[in-house]
Amino acid sequence: MHNGKRERGLLEGRIIACFSSCYHGGGGILGLAVQDYRNQSTSEDPTDSPAGAKDILGESDLAYRQFYFGTTALALSVLVLSPGVTWTYASMGQLLFLIFLNGLLYHHLQGSNPGYLDISIPKGETLKKCGKYLSDEDHEDEFELISSQGRDTLLSKLPGDNVVGEARSDDGLMEDTFPPLRAAYCTAKRKFVAKFDHFCPVLNTPIGERNHCLFWWWTVLQFIQFWKACGMAKTGFIWTLPSSDSNHTISGLPLFFLVIFLDFLIFMSGMLVFFHSFLLFTMSTTYELIKHEKVPYMQGLDPTDFPFSRSVPYNLRMACWTHGFGLLCRKWTSYKWELQKTRPDEATDVWNNPFKNKYYSCC
Repeated sequence: MHNGKRERGLLEGRIIACFSSCYHGGGGILGLAVQDYRNQSTSEDPTDSPAGAKDILGESDLAYRQFYFGTTALALSVLVLSPGVTWTYASMGQLLFLIFLNGLLYHHLQGSNPGYLDISIPKGETLKKCGKYLSDEDHEDEFELISSQGRDTLLSKLPGDNVVGEARSDDGLMEDTFPPLRAAYCTAKRKFVAKFDHFCPVLNTPIGERNHCLFWWWTVLQFIQFWKACGMAKTGFIWTLPSSDSNHTISGLPLFFLVIFLDFLIFMSGMLVFFHSFLLFTMSTTYELIKHEKVPYMQGLDPTDFPFSRSVPYNLRMACWTHGFGLLCRKWTSYKWELQKTRPDEATDVWNNPFKNKYYSCC
């Protein structure tokens, strides 16, 4: 019976992984067709070739901000100047307010600290000699997941100025042990990220423990902004008239392409909102779902077991307050994650295992 449940869980996990791979690789919020993970360095020494966002606009945060705000200004100009588009001061004011909020969030989120950790390994030393291990040395892995288990992998020239075996978050507070559970090494930024989720090429920023909540709010506001702008743009077309009586001319082509582009962005941002809401509800990450077969602490578990999940209120409080708004009034330190002591499909505590327990399974 357990084998049947495990096979079903693995199938569901592959479906979820396929879905998440599609939206992450399908263009992102601005429609950039970039596969997040494929762009990472695959060299044995992850510091040799910082890849990822460098393949799009380089490593400068300023270039990304210029592209984002320039694209937004161009789309707004087409919307306002196109003949036939009807809008009121109230509707335009609402759209401009959404653009302002999204720009503010993008400026704060782009290049933000996702929960960077720092460790120094002397050149030529291995993590095994330091009592630490990397989980995988396969060259197809774009991120090296850090764990207390796994094969020995040579790391040299890692950034940082701490003594071997110690780690600290970017605010300087020392951690008890390194690396924390769920941490991963991001080759694009050459740093370890606590509770790594994914690297976003649109933001040129990893998404992790410290900025996942802000990223969720940004995707929600992006979706609302695209929806509002697309609704206004479609007023520039008279859909019910025959083509011979229509006022559609070559001058309406920019608006037509803008509508198509906005429809695509609505679809993509809607998928982002849905999927990352799912991650917050289940206390999971994109990385753990996609790479669950190679994540050491996920071995022996179905990808839909969500081993770090507790009750839904607890999960949302952790995501939105502990690692979200609560950081406005306290310093961030990496959270000490712990796996559930009981397998979810054997748990009798329904409250803390709402998605899968001994009595039923939602996924």
